Amino acid sequence: MQVPPATGAVIWAKEIYLLRQFVEVCERNGLEYRIMGGTLLGAVRHKGYIPWDNDIDVAMFRDDFNKLLEIGEGEFQKPSFFQTVISEKGRYFSTYIKIRDCESTAGCLEDYQKGINCGIFIDVFCLDELPDGKLERKCFVNRLNSIAKMQRFCMDLPPKHGYLNRLKYKIRKVMYQMSGSPNAVELFGKYQKCAGKYWGKGGKQVSHLAFGYHDN
Repeated sequence: MQVPPATGAVIWAKEIYLLRQFVEVCERNGLEYRIMGGTLLGAVRHKGYIPWDNDIDVAMFRDDFNKLLEIGEGEFQKPSFFQTVISEKGRYFSTYIKIRDCESTAGCLEDYQKGINCGIFIDVFCLDELPDGKLERKCFVNRLNSIAKMQRFCMDLPPKHGYLNRLKYKIRKVMYQMSGSPNAVELFGKYQKCAGKYWGKGGKQVSHLAFGYHDN
């Protein structure tokens, strides 16, 4: 593997350690996984990291991802941390899993001050099946995005700048209230259940949906 600058070397070493732990947990529990995105490109093109990259992305199909959600907190012990909205007791929201290193800090000051674990991390995404019909697929993804964006209300996050963003914020707040004003843990469960709706239905496409899916 190529040698990065000193700071990069520390980050890469921590992430490789976390990845090895993740692989051990998966192999011990019969879970399948694959690397993806820049991590996959780096492994093929650079035989390691892309020189300017600083994270590792892993993907699992829905069944294995759900199993990891069940066992993760028990499998990853200090100095590692299995981070979800559940393990962070609702202070943090993400629709995917992060596995963190507790002996480092690599996050924003605001999260750190809230007591959220901000250690160096690897990302674990879920690959879900999509419905084949274009309209049904669009409605499905819009529903997922709406659930994910409701986090702003249960975590008291302000709207983004701009008139259109403030308008969307108001509309989603009404939807959030009509949904019973769920807390972050409830939203996380709702998102996972909705995202796995088409799993096992024989769809022709799969995607990780954490960042919003587009038809292209």
